[in-house]
Amino acid sequence: MRRMDIEIRTGKPSPTRCGIYGCGRTGTAIAYTLMKSGVCRDLVLADPEPRRALREAAALSGALPFCSHTDIYSGDEEELAECGVIVFALEADADEETLSANLRKTVAKIIE
Repeated sequence: MRRMDIEIRTGKPSPTRCGIYGCGRTGTAIAYTLMKSGVCRDLVLADPEPRRALREAAALSGALPFCSHTDIYSGDEEELAECGVIVFALEADADEETLSANLRKTVAKIIE
């Protein structure tokens, strides 16, 4: 039901566009694997700290000559809403209740 909401407001999410929210070690490893496999055409990196996403997108784009034709860039919640697949790769350094609250806020921004 919620998925239809996203499609109506933002246009149909592209199945060839993937997003990763969280650009730590896990998120970066997933991004690199997606690039190498050629599963997605566009790869959007987002992070609670936007500079981190920008830095990782720049670092990973250096590997593009050795990978498939994947466009990688940093983005925000609005761009994640246009992705067919979104991976949440956040570190659990906060207590579980704080992490859940932050995750709910992020998901709410994406769905808007």
